[in-house]
Amino acid sequence: MQANRFVDPGAVHLLGRIDHLTQDAELDLATARGLVSELDAFVLRIILPIMAAGKVPIVIGGGHNNAYPLIEAASMVSKNPIDVVNLDPHADCRPLEGRHSGNAFSYAIANGFIRNYTVFGLHRARNNETMLKYLDENHVNHTFFGDYLMDPLSFRRDLDAFLISDMAPLGVELDLDVIRHMPSSAFSPSGMAIEDGRYYLRAILASTRPVLYVHLPEAAPNTPSQGRIVGKALAYLVHDVLSMGR
Repeated sequence: MQANRFVDPGAVHLLGRIDHLTQDAELDLATARGLVSELDAFVLRIILPIMAAGKVPIVIGGGHNNAYPLIEAASMVSKNPIDVVNLDPHADCRPLEGRHSGNAFSYAIANGFIRNYTVFGLHRARNNETMLKYLDENHVNHTFFGDYLMDPLSFRRDLDAFLISDMAPLGVELDLDVIRHMPSSAFSPSGMAIEDGRYYLRAILASTRPVLYVHLPEAAPNTPSQGRIVGKALAYLVHDVLSMGR
């Protein structure tokens, strides 16, 4: 990225990265989910003082399990449940069966950290009936990517309507799985264009709703060429957040 009139480098602080050790041995389910809970506590400890200092963290990489400690930290700093918006083919509201990447939002709802959860762009074939019933029963606002195929501009209308519906602060989630052909944990040849993801971030940051954090998880490149695709895509998304920041 170039330092120019669109981004003030002095307003950006690069904290660093969280490294993890790859588990070579196959873990039993209880152990694996226990490790995710330990990761929750670690991420919370790292991110809480950043939010408490009034900074807006941009959290990149890892699984969508990391949404839970981000939401918990934002709720603790706000002293209230927060609103969360997500662009994602999966709602990630699976049962409370031990922590993993598929239930960050259902755990956050159950523990009182989320006031309203909205997810755009769900894939009908990628959310089971139990998940869909959960969304209905818990009044989770949601839209389907299939509907946007019939009317491509309806995504922007839905997002714009959402942004003027309330002025509460937002936790902002963008799962890289939603971008078609993106090397990610749930790669898909069908999905939104990178430009839709960029519009999503830019529209939110341009709105009057305060943003508490931005989370860009689930990229999973396996080769150097995929790494270049992911790196450049994330650079565009981060630049959109920085250039639209208030």
